[in-house]
Amino acid sequence: MGNELTVFKDQDFWNEKQLAALQQMGVSGASNADLAVFLHECQRTGLDPFLHQIYMINRKGKQNIQVGIDGLRLVARRAVDRTGETLSIKEEAWCGKDGKWKEFWAEDEPPLAAKVVLQRGRGMFPAIALYKEYAACKANGQLTGMWKQRPAGQLMKCAEALAIRMAFPQDLSGLHSDEEMDQADSPQDDDVVDAEVVDDSREGAATKAQRQAISGLLRQAGVKSPDLAASVLSRMTQRNVKGTADLLYYEAETFLSSRDLFVQRARQTLAQDTQPASPESKPATKKEGNDDAR
Repeated sequence: MGNELTVFKDQDFWNEKQLAALQQMGVSGASNADLAVFLHECQRTGLDPFLHQIYMINRKGKQNIQVGIDGLRLVARRAVDRTGETLSIKEEAWCGKDGKWKEFWAEDEPPLAAKVVLQRGRGMFPAIALYKEYAACKANGQLTGMWKQRPAGQLMKCAEALAIRMAFPQDLSGLHSDEEMDQADSPQDDDVVDAEVVDDSREGAATKAQRQAISGLLRQAGVKSPDLAASVLSRMTQRNVKGTADLLYYEAETFLSSRDLFVQRARQTLAQDTQPASPESKPATKKEGNDDAR
């Protein structure tokens, strides 16, 4: 029996399980027409919304579809695998007030621009992202989320997204990355936002209560060791995570907003990661001093 959350090329609309999962993940106020368009984009790109590769977000009453940078990279990689072309990043650099491009950014202040040159086959696709066009701010003018913690990295992702879209227009036309759309969520002059009630904890690490809750869900999913917990969480966040202590607040909040879905995905990921032990394998040594899935 196939996974009920799997998106198939020939399905006409979302099934009940998928709709319930999308709602738990924050898709709200979407009409059937909006949902049909979202399904079409998922099928066209081959990206999985339940792996956080592609999203539909209600922004000021209008549904917007956007993708994670890893989703863009995946579409690009699949495209060149089909055509037999090569794909590589030939140049990455940041530029400051002095107008000089640097391969490494160590300044305390954010760069003014980031540049990526992507090579697809014999073609070169340069793209430049300007900080002032992409950085997202709160109503009080302070940077939000990851733009506050790592602005150089966020800006580089924007430049990479621009370059990938230039190199793969047929596959990615009209789709933008999360980092490119962050500024769209910045309050405008006509927005009513109380800057004093912004929850800054969302910008940092997961809280102790969140980490403990997720460790409990991992145990419920059958994740029995810290190494397996790290592997499962790395797959689910699409980045290198050593344990629940590495989770960010918003990641933990997303997982805990749909606990049953988290346990289901953790079990599926665990099944992919674990292989039957060979007769010669030795039992894994239990690691001490880690709260993850103990």
